[in-house]
Amino acid sequence: MMVSRSTREDEPFIVMLTEPDSTKTGIGCLARIIDFSQQSNGLLGITVIGHERVRVAAAAKDVTGLWYGDCVLCDEPEADQALEVRAALRYQPLLDALLEHPYLADQVGLQLDSARASVHQLMVWLPLEPELSQSLLAEDSFLQRCALLESVLADMSGSPEPG
Repeated sequence: MMVSRSTREDEPFIVMLTEPDSTKTGIGCLARIIDFSQQSNGLLGITVIGHERVRVAAAAKDVTGLWYGDCVLCDEPEADQALEVRAALRYQPLLDALLEHPYLADQVGLQLDSARASVHQLMVWLPLEPELSQSLLAEDSFLQRCALLESVLADMSGSPEPG
């Protein structure tokens, strides 16, 4: 129902990493369906593209099992463009290596046209626990998000954090 409505009305929906909580505000991503296909197991596979972070409050589940809530776009503070590009360039070798993987090379709708888009796509592709991904998504400052990602990558590799 949600997929057909979203596709028919070209309406976005919110993707959240964890089930909403009716008593707390959560962070999600405003997304649109850009492709869909029937999978070999009979399920419908959809490809979405994320646009903006949103805060979700007063979440409630309807009778069909879909969640609804009050959504507000997150303000993302502007930062110095040169600092953002420098922060994103740290991840370029990892991003390039991931893009060589056959599964990722054929992704529909990839948008790596800015420092923010590249880092956000990297965060999607990394095998992170949902709580960790959620804390990255919840960070309002892009540069702080990059610093947290740097710490996560250092932990994953067993390396000391860069100074």
